[in-house]
Amino acid sequence: MNTTIQPSQERKGFTFYRSYYEAISLLPADDQLAVYKAIMEYSLNGTTPDTEDMSLCARLLIMAFMPNLEANNRRYANGVKGGRGHKADTTSNDQEVPTTEATPNQAESKAKPSVNQTESKAGANENENENDNENENDDDNEDDNENDKGNTDDDVDAKRGAEARVASQAEVGTSAQPPTLTLEEKVLISFEKWASRYAPTLLQFSEPMTASQLAELRAKYNDLRIKECAAQMHNKSAFQSNRSAFLTMRKWIQSMR
Repeated sequence: MNTTIQPSQERKGFTFYRSYYEAISLLPADDQLAVYKAIMEYSLNGTTPDTEDMSLCARLLIMAFMPNLEANNRRYANGVKGGRGHKADTTSNDQEVPTTEATPNQAESKAKPSVNQTESKAGANENENENDNENENDDDNEDDNENDKGNTDDDVDAKRGAEARVASQAEVGTSAQPPTLTLEEKVLISFEKWASRYAPTLLQFSEPMTASQLAELRAKYNDLRIKECAAQMHNKSAFQSNRSAFLTMRKWIQSMR
């Protein structure tokens, strides 16, 4: 869901992650400029990126960045509509603030709050923290639900199947301890989540990619090249004429220019 920023909501800045910079730096100079402009226009003005004239690599990066950019725009728009604001300082610089000299009894009373005051402040802080946590959880759930709406039923099934396959490859511990995933398995889960959104047919091979096979590819090629190859395999429905996702990608990626 794209969130348009109205002129009355003119945005002064946004969060730009180092991972964006590192990924964009792999592109040619012209593509870098196009991606930077697209991110700026969408984050500051709410203008949906036009990727028709971009290269395939540039389009892939925009597609990868969009979920975070959309979530940031939604949070900003929600804050403008009714988020918690800062308390205004009602004391003018030109006004003299009256001061009164406190009596010894008053000073002692201010220095030592009563037990009821301390408890009420602690309770208020706890309630405020709980409300903040609930709001953050609601925002996260809203983002997840909206992302799921953009996916087809096949994509959702493929995503769930990918997570189940990786979980089955992990070592099963005792009933009291959950299985511990290796770094390679975590990378595979992240890759398959990306594939379920942007290249879902990659998950339909009879022999899906394993964690060790993906690690072997990443040892030779960067992530951008692997995702570009995955997108091409998806567009050509390579799973229909090939069994192994790993062997097919290894062959295709070597022939890519």
